[in-house]
Amino acid sequence: MRHKLLPTLLSMGLGLAGSVAFAQQSEPDSLREVFRDWSVNCETLPDGPRACEMVQQINQQETGQRVLALSVRLSDGGQPVAVLIAPFGLKLSEGLGIAVEDTIVVRGDYETCLADGCIALIPLDADVIAAMRRGTNGAVVMVSRNNEPVSVPLSMLGFTNGLERLRALSGS
Repeated sequence: MRHKLLPTLLSMGLGLAGSVAFAQQSEPDSLREVFRDWSVNCETLPDGPRACEMVQQINQQETGQRVLALSVRLSDGGQPVAVLIAPFGLKLSEGLGIAVEDTIVVRGDYETCLADGCIALIPLDADVIAAMRRGTNGAVVMVSRNNEPVSVPLSMLGFTNGLERLRALSGS
């Protein structure tokens, strides 16, 4: 599954554009719908299929620069997969975790680092999805290259409705 998802991510530019453009056809080329702190974005790829993801981007308040992006996509089998773009300066060998209400519910490893940051793909099983649906606050927990803990706050508000819409748009 990882080998199929990573090339798709790279071909999509690691995230879908937030702009909305409508084609002359019955379906838009892209769409963006907001569910509290999450957005669902879809784009029709050049080879025809529509690719959708649910995204939360965390920006630095002073500069607006992206600190972390978390998207949830559905694998070919319909399983949610978290795709994280983490900042540079991390101890990659330590991996990262997603916490909900101060409890790490899933851990994962980095796949690669590109110009936009370091990428991790983490399958989300039913227990993780249930925790994310119940939660309000979360975090992505990482380790700096100086062995200091790094925690980037994440909101779970809108996660449930966003995931339901993602499933509906993806046909699963």
